[in-house]
Amino acid sequence: MWFTILLLVGTFLYFSSSDQNRFVIIIIFASLGLIVGLVKVLLISSLASSKSEIFKEAIKMYKGKMNIYGKPEFIIKDRKIILDYDTGKGYLKTIEYIITNVDLTDLNKRVIEKCKMEFDTIVVNNRIYAIFYSSWGYKGKKYKERIERKIDEINKCIEKNTLANNV
Repeated sequence: MWFTILLLVGTFLYFSSSDQNRFVIIIIFASLGLIVGLVKVLLISSLASSKSEIFKEAIKMYKGKMNIYGKPEFIIKDRKIILDYDTGKGYLKTIEYIITNVDLTDLNKRVIEKCKMEFDTIVVNNRIYAIFYSSWGYKGKKYKERIERKIDEINKCIEKNTLANNV
C-alpha cells in the first residue's frame, strides 16, 4: 500500500517537474514506499509469531487444546477458558492484549445479570462469557496469577448471587 501511494506521488512530481533529474524523483519515492512497506510487514510478522508463541505457551501451561476457531481452550478451576489476542497502538510501540473469555453458559441467567456489574460479559454463538483483558507477562507467569484471581472473583460473585437467589 505504501509503495503504491509513494509511487503515485513520485509519478505526479515526475510529470509536474521540468528538471533533468525527474527519474530520480520516482526512484526516491518508490524506495521510500518499499522501505515503509517492508517495515510494516516485519512488524506484522513479529506480532503473528508473538501470538502463536503465547497460544502455544497457554496450551502447554494449562494442558489445553486448540478449538475449531484456532483459539486456545482449557479448564481452570472448573471454568472453561478461551483465549483471544488483539493489539492496540501506543505512542511508540504496539501493545498486545490477551482477551480471556470465561464460559458462564451453564449458570442461571439471573445470577449472570446480577454479576454483570462486577465483570463484562459477551454472548457469542449462544454462549455467555465473562471477558477481561490482560497482558501475557514473562512466559505467562503474571497472566496465570491474574486469571486465577479473576476466576476467584467471578466464582465469589456467582456464589454470593446464587445464595441470594435461593433465599
